[in-house]
Amino acid sequence: ALARFALYFLWQFLVANFMVAFAVLFRARAKMHPGFVDLDVSALRPPEILLLTYCITLTPGTVSIRISDDYHVLTVHALDAADAAAIQHDIHRQLIQPILAFTR
Repeated sequence: ALARFALYFLWQFLVANFMVAFAVLFRARAKMHPGFVDLDVSALRPPEILLLTYCITLTPGTVSIRISDDYHVLTVHALDAADAAAIQHDIHRQLIQPILAFTR
């Protein structure tokens, strides 16, 4: 499961690089909506949250900003946060679920 996650993350990393490059080169600045998105990470253990924050920060276009004192909310800055619900869904599907697949 760990090897599968590593390969999957590598693929997501490459796709994100191309998406960010495309956005920077071809999208009008007025059409980008950078902003902050809160993620519910209350179901994750601290080592899983740490791995998630590393993955988010390594992925171009997103940066982990802070974790709440009770470890329930992770704040992320996204290059285009026009649809916060979609970003939350994508991170859950593309990162949290694969992390949980090999940590539990």
